[in-house]
Amino acid sequence: MIGAWEVILYTFIGVGLGTVTGLIPGIHVNTLIPFFYIVNPSFETCIVIVALMITHTFLDFIPSTLLGIPDETTALTVLPTHRMLLEGRGLEAIKLTAVGSLGSMLVSFLIFYPVYIVMPQIYSFLSPRMGYFLILISVALFLTEKGIKIIYSLFVYFLSGILGYIILNSHILPEDQKLFPVFTGLFGLSVLFFSLKNRSSFPVQPLDFKLLIPKMEILKSVIKGSLAGMFVAFFPGLGNAQATVLVQIIKLKKRMHDNRAFIIACSGVNTSNAIFSLLALYTIKKPRSGAIIAIQKIIEIDRGTLLIFLSVILISSGIAVFLNLYFGKLGIYLIQKLPYRKLCFLIFFLLIILIFLFTGFIGLIVLFTSLAIGILPHILGIKKSHCMGVLLFPIILYYL
Repeated sequence: MIGAWEVILYTFIGVGLGTVTGLIPGIHVNTLIPFFYIVNPSFETCIVIVALMITHTFLDFIPSTLLGIPDETTALTVLPTHRMLLEGRGLEAIKLTAVGSLGSMLVSFLIFYPVYIVMPQIYSFLSPRMGYFLILISVALFLTEKGIKIIYSLFVYFLSGILGYIILNSHILPEDQKLFPVFTGLFGLSVLFFSLKNRSSFPVQPLDFKLLIPKMEILKSVIKGSLAGMFVAFFPGLGNAQATVLVQIIKLKKRMHDNRAFIIACSGVNTSNAIFSLLALYTIKKPRSGAIIAIQKIIEIDRGTLLIFLSVILISSGIAVFLNLYFGKLGIYLIQKLPYRKLCFLIFFLLIILIFLFTGFIGLIVLFTSLAIGILPHILGIKKSHCMGVLLFPIILYYL
């Protein structure tokens, strides 16, 4: 077993790599995984992967907030964070993601041992019934609308679901880039499109970190995100995107701070899911992400390595929360120096170029198809979360 200083050194390397993947659109944790197999597949490599994975969850909301560039884990927060940016509260939106991630890490540690005791039994009960559970989630999602909007939501859900089924069950795109053009079209370009159409202006962004949400609501949102992230970490076919949908559904009443509470919960989902994915690997031997699969292939995880990984999570979380606030403030400062409408045009075409570079002409076709579906919720006046049928629908078909 390696020494404490070596653990810290490799944790810092992982934090550095996680900063790169979190801040640069189109680069995901899974993008770097193949390099770890080539360079040095060892226990030290696994420490780097854990730190990378955790740091990424703290920073990947910054490009989605400032630039409207989503991935699977940040897609549903693009609209709320973009709205806050246009209200002059962009820095607050970024701090909310830091609070959600850090708070979720702490809650996850508090419930880690009880979950370790009970989850194998719960998993064995629910796993064969996963398809039906996903159907219930989908139905609950439809029922968040009223009247004719339920029909509209069904239409958007199945339209995006058919697109997802085609993309996920074909080889027309690289395996690690299949969802990049899909989520960029559904949740990124569609938001930018309406910003351009409505000639949104970019207000002055106060460089303060004041949170306009009650402390009790922060706590509730952190717990909600932690539990959703924990739940999906243990079940096949569920990921951060589905956990975000769960968070979208379980709102008991409309409140003025729902927007902020939702951002906190969604950022908490990502960090909680990363932590409990390690526990899922240890308890039920089921990896739930590319990073966890890499760890499984490199080492046999035991109690000792799990404790070291938990230490790595604590260290990387402590560093990542400061990186979130630093780069968030820097990004807000820099983005105010540019004309907003021209910036939207620039980002719009930059995304198209990125899609072409990563996925070619086929990716562009997928991108514009996704964009056509992504603008429908805006036109029909329904929640954008119904576009998550792109993942829910094909997974339901798989399990049924």
